Amino acid sequence: MRYSPIRFILSRTVRCRPLPVRAAPAALAAALLAAGPAVVPAIAQDAGGRQLSIDLSQRLEAVQNRRLTAGGDDGALISTTALGFGLSSATPTDRLTAQLSTALRGAAGEATDEFDISDPQLAFGYARAGADADLGLDLRLSRAEIAYLRPLEVIVNDDGTIEVPTDLDELTGTGTRTTRALSARLDWGKQARVGLGARIGVTDRLYDDVTGSELEDSRRLSASLSARYDITPVLQATTALSYGRTEEDGARTRETRGFSAGLSARAASGTLSASFGATRPGGDDTRLSLGGGWTRDLAGGGSLSLRLGATRPGGGGTALTADATWLRPLPTGQISLQLRRGVQDDTDGAEVLTTGARAGWSHRIDRVSGIAVDFGFASIEDLDADSTVRESQVSASYSRLITEDWSAAIGLGQTLRDDDRASGSAVSRSVFVSLGRSFDTSF
Repeated sequence: MRYSPIRFILSRTVRCRPLPVRAAPAALAAALLAAGPAVVPAIAQDAGGRQLSIDLSQRLEAVQNRRLTAGGDDGALISTTALGFGLSSATPTDRLTAQLSTALRGAAGEATDEFDISDPQLAFGYARAGADADLGLDLRLSRAEIAYLRPLEVIVNDDGTIEVPTDLDELTGTGTRTTRALSARLDWGKQARVGLGARIGVTDRLYDDVTGSELEDSRRLSASLSARYDITPVLQATTALSYGRTEEDGARTRETRGFSAGLSARAASGTLSASFGATRPGGDDTRLSLGGGWTRDLAGGGSLSLRLGATRPGGGGTALTADATWLRPLPTGQISLQLRRGVQDDTDGAEVLTTGARAGWSHRIDRVSGIAVDFGFASIEDLDADSTVRESQVSASYSRLITEDWSAAIGLGQTLRDDDRASGSAVSRSVFVSLGRSFDTSF
């Protein structure tokens, strides 16, 4: 089976699911929304068999003030050649995936020209679904150049969810960030009235040759135990215990313990939920949270999930929290919106209020071309120091299938950074053109 390679949009390199050629006209615009931090081959979603995917792309971009310095106006011409491999093997009960990607980047026009291998990524995943239990393992290794990181890349996880990193306020200047993450999950009692779950994960972030910020190496360990009880066929109660441990160079080790409980009910209008949580970071005061939510499938396709709440930080006061996702297919495209706002613990022990948002719209012009607009926003507010760092990014692109195997795209974007600790805002603008091809085969 052959696939069309619509894998370009809005960030310097892109990832999305492979699209069958016969389905490309109907799904062209939706594919434009699938942005990611690197070209990583999408893994086939077949129920079984083995799939090999190879992606190749070339991107040429003109950027102003790439390092996002206040008042900066230096320009650069950046060439990025990206190569990615993906392999999957699936049976009715097991699924194994492996992804590997890297890029060759050259930059000219700034104080120092660059030409090196950049953004290597390796991902490995295994999942097993049993009659009454599920098991999952994930391993991810990546390295990124800090000067090239943008909001749409740092706040969007591989599964499409939003999470604002607590070091967002320090992601300026130059240097490299290496991330190593390992996680495991186990759920059992799927068919029983009582179900249990366990999660454990560890994440290392290492920084090299950093200039213009105070980033430090850190390690985060997290673990949780959860329980589910079906009171009735439509009413469910949940509870969970969590533990976290953070180690950072030059700072004391911090441990966090938490407890949460919730209740959800299914109705004709959707699923209603309510929850309560308590978190104690180290020896600080306990942080309390309360929230309610509503989730439902929309008529004509799409879905809506909305959760609102409030958190009382250990230092006092009240912070409003939210978690919302809206997805709406259109006759010739798609529109989507994501928002996440909550209180977290920084690696140095400070309580921070993080907000992440992403909105996207795509439109299929005809059978071979489409346009897309994407917006991303991220902010981190130090509740103790009363300072906020905000970053926003807006991009627009036009994509066209040249042949069944080749696609091209052109686009432009703007990134804005506003830091209360700095004098003035920083603006970066860019224009790009890209060309790429994907190879997919089953064996």
